[in-house]
Amino acid sequence: MKRRRTYTRDFKISVIREVEMGKTLARVSRENEIHPSLVVKWKKEYFRGSGKSLSWQREGI
Repeated sequence: MKRRRTYTRDFKISVIREVEMGKTLARVSRENEIHPSLVVKWKKEYFRGSGKSLSWQREGI
């Protein structure tokens, strides 16, 4: 059975920054080898201020 990949807080923020800087969701997902829906989820959680599952405090991108 495959183990689920885990991503660091810094990686998640880096991915969100790429999208915020104007790269397309498809391009960012492809370059980082992650599913686009994961990027959308991280972005929503970050801007919602959830932070629980991402283990981060909003530090201003």
